[in-house]
Amino acid sequence: MKTAAFVLVLCAVAAGPAFASPELAVPDHTRVAGPDDKKRDAPVADVKAEIIVLHATNDGKGIDPAIGKIAELGEPPFSSYNSYKLLKRHEGVKLVKGEAKELGLPDKSTLSLTFKDTAKGKKDSDPLRYLLNTAIKKADGSDFLAGMGTSMLKGKYFFIAGQKYEKGILVIGIKISS
Repeated sequence: MKTAAFVLVLCAVAAGPAFASPELAVPDHTRVAGPDDKKRDAPVADVKAEIIVLHATNDGKGIDPAIGKIAELGEPPFSSYNSYKLLKRHEGVKLVKGEAKELGLPDKSTLSLTFKDTAKGKKDSDPLRYLLNTAIKKADGSDFLAGMGTSMLKGKYFFIAGQKYEKGILVIGIKISS
């Protein structure tokens, strides 16, 4: 139970408003689209995502160069670990609206991602947000993360962390790439 609370704190810090936020969960269809809004207002049937799976420890080895520059890893709560190793990078993962995509994790658990929709903020200048549902099932079939709605910006990582793994934890980064 303590681990699940840790996961929710990390998600809130890294991603901003949650899926359940009324202003983000319901797209605003009352605004009249202008000629430059066609791409922004078009329905989105699928998106591509990058998913990285990291192993966070305190073994003093630093951040694996294969991870690249991710500022959040040097800030709380992620800075409580001094080493990050890239275990897997999934690029160009197609997420079709309404369909769950499952990926195996190193501890034999399964990450499930479902692209739900897009949402605009209250102002025209607010960036488009991508709404996903994330869940993690342990190898024994029990839930590590039963299902959580997330609201993400394109090109920014959303992190799920806290799953114990080999003297550290797994950190999963999800980023919408297109």
